[in-house]
Amino acid sequence: RASKLESESDTDNLHTEIGLNRLSMGQEQQGVQELEAAFRQNPGNTQAGIPLVAIYITNGDGEKALKVAQAMHDKASKNLTLLNLLGTAQVSIQDLKKARRSFEKALEIDPEFITAHLNLAKLDVAEKKIDDAKQRLQTLLKKQPDNTALLSELANVEQAAGNFDSANQWLEQAKTIDPKSLPILLAQVELKLKMKRASEALTIAQNG
Repeated sequence: RASKLESESDTDNLHTEIGLNRLSMGQEQQGVQELEAAFRQNPGNTQAGIPLVAIYITNGDGEKALKVAQAMHDKASKNLTLLNLLGTAQVSIQDLKKARRSFEKALEIDPEFITAHLNLAKLDVAEKKIDDAKQRLQTLLKKQPDNTALLSELANVEQAAGNFDSANQWLEQAKTIDPKSLPILLAQVELKLKMKRASEALTIAQNG
């Protein structure tokens, strides 16, 4: 019996390894097939499951993503990464109530878990609770004034509310902290284009 379990675990590891390899070579379909095979053998296999959830969500297959995320969460209900992933999968099928519960559960385990805070702010915006989102992020920012993820999310919230100038100020602040950050740079370029300031967008893009 033990040797049967060992050989199953070996096969599961092999499928995972081949799957991740295929993905790294851009062979998504074959990679997904291998990871699915690995996950069928071991529904607690996060190495196979986490990339599968991400791919399913990207491809608009929220139901599949939720199934895999739920299976992993059931095996390790206190794991913050898996709770957050479950919430993200729930968002992908528009089950915002359950998603909020998942993110809040993660924060009950660790109130400092920034990713769950950011996801809750995104949910607030999706539910048109702009003030709640701002308050949540600004409270965190008082404790972590140099956190560029918080500053960027505040910019997103202001943008969702149509306050482009405020959004720009948050991005400027983030850029002061991390001048070489590509996501901040791209967010600034995108914002300037939305503000119909193409020449400023070009300057930012050229100067990096």
